[in-house]
Amino acid sequence: MVERPDFLRADQSFVWGLDLKADLNRLMNYYATRPEAEKEQGLMRLAPSPPRDDKESLVVQLWDRHLPGWRNHATAPRPRNAEHHAEMVAHINRLSSAPSLSPAEVAFDPADADFVQIQRRITKRKGSW
Repeated sequence: MVERPDFLRADQSFVWGLDLKADLNRLMNYYATRPEAEKEQGLMRLAPSPPRDDKESLVVQLWDRHLPGWRNHATAPRPRNAEHHAEMVAHINRLSSAPSLSPAEVAFDPADADFVQIQRRITKRKGSW
C-alpha cells in the first residue's frame, strides 16, 4: 500500500493491483480450507470480515485504515424477530408477484417512486464460491 501519492485524498489508499490480487488469492486459499458445512452457508456468513489476527494482510491493513472499529463489531449474527421477518418476506413476495409496468404505463417520475424493484438472476456459484 502506497501511503499518499499526490493524486489521492487523505481518506484514500493506493494499492498495486498485483499486490491486492495476491492478498485476495491468499485469503481465498485460507477460506477454502474451512469445512464444507461452513462454506455451504455462503461467503457472507463464512467471511463477513477478513481474519482479525492476520496483521500482514493487505486487506486487513485496508480495513484497519478505512473501517476503524471493525475489529470491535460482533461477529455473531444478530437474532431475528421471527414474526417481523415473516411479515417482511410476505411483503417482498407480494411486491415481487405484482404485475410489471411497461415504459408506456409509467405515469410518474421514477426518481420520485417509493421504491423500484429490479430483478436479476445470478448463478448460485461462481469460481470457488
